[in-house]
Amino acid sequence: MFTTLGSVLHAKRKLALLVAIVCAVLAAVFGGAVQTMVTNGLSDYDDPTGPHTVARSVIQDATGVDPQQGYALLIRTEEPIRAGLEPTRAVSAGIALLKERPEVQRVVDYATDRNPALISKDGRSTVVLGAVRPMTEKETKEAEKALMAAIDADPVLKGHAHLGGPTIGMVQVGQVTAKDLAMAEGLAMPVILILLFLVFRGLVAALLPLVGAIFTLLFTLAGLRLAMLFGNVSSGALNLAFALALGLAVDFGLLIISRYRDEIAVHGAGVLALRRTMETAGRTVLFSGLTVAAALAALLVFPQPYLRSMGLAGVITSLAAVLFAVLGLPAILALLGERVNSLAPRRRQRDTSLEDPAVRRWRAIASGVMRRPVTVAVAAVVVLLAVASPVLGIRFTGADASALPSSISAGKVAAAMAEDFEKPPSSPLRIVVEDAAGAGLQAYA
Repeated sequence: MFTTLGSVLHAKRKLALLVAIVCAVLAAVFGGAVQTMVTNGLSDYDDPTGPHTVARSVIQDATGVDPQQGYALLIRTEEPIRAGLEPTRAVSAGIALLKERPEVQRVVDYATDRNPALISKDGRSTVVLGAVRPMTEKETKEAEKALMAAIDADPVLKGHAHLGGPTIGMVQVGQVTAKDLAMAEGLAMPVILILLFLVFRGLVAALLPLVGAIFTLLFTLAGLRLAMLFGNVSSGALNLAFALALGLAVDFGLLIISRYRDEIAVHGAGVLALRRTMETAGRTVLFSGLTVAAALAALLVFPQPYLRSMGLAGVITSLAAVLFAVLGLPAILALLGERVNSLAPRRRQRDTSLEDPAVRRWRAIASGVMRRPVTVAVAAVVVLLAVASPVLGIRFTGADASALPSSISAGKVAAAMAEDFEKPPSSPLRIVVEDAAGAGLQAYA
């Protein structure tokens, strides 16, 4: 199979590369809007069949309020705030702002509800809560933008009010995640290119894995866009897709390109070199990619949409990386031939038969491992356990405003409510009790 594939790709290399480019362009057009279509709501982290979700549905049906969403407007004033006093100008403006919003079903403040828990310990801050109806993710993003603009436009609130709460927190978590992901990708690319150049000792060969990462990501985005025709895809899918596409493209590229360069050093840049590359490295890439896809497919069994989306993205990305590595990359190598070593150190260009010093070093390491397999295995396990030891103190939390820095408004509100208030007022425990007779409800309450 791989021998035949290598022969066909060498004979039809221009056609194969043209098909790959056309498919990549179509994938870019079809999947280009995926980043604006993924979801990042609180329901992405819920078990649809869990008691928490059932209780949420009961409360929504009974009250029209989504208990998992809501606004928290933190207002800081120089004037004292006490339950018996009239609200300050800033507090009154904050209450009015939330009451004007069409999605807000109820506003809770210290003056109307006589709730001292809404006043900070130093008596200078208060939180105004807004209970909202169920909202789509698009509506939450629009509401966050409108409320932030309204606060900045009001001289009474500007500098004194900070917007937070579950709804705003999830919107801003998505914004920060997207920004940080783009920054991470931008920082990673130059570093990876330098490392690849050092590994391959040639600029052309170093660029090929990055080309593979671009192809893989485009095909992955198209696959996720196709999946969106049948349901929602969470933002976690993009986080995994970007990292996995780059990692697998580099991994598979190293295997294919290194083997091809070794083969052309022995057999020349002809069909035989490509066939032998596919018979060895091509087979390895196929089974490696299928193994990664199968492992990540395990996430599909979880009920939480966030985890299922990551599993879906993992499977699609793995298969896309394999397809490019065994179809697109060999066609490029067949076209390049000896030029795969272009823009390399002069020594490599003069005589490609010279063994790379790195090969000798790796051979020495492999020989040492094989001479003392038990000793090396035990030492490796000890090192891995030491590296993994921090997992003993790991704490798993949900994605909410508490994960944001205080420079972000929702993060500032979450930190203030945790530190400055006796009892954090925005995270009440809601319990749904069913009693047909109703006799026991009062006693339970």
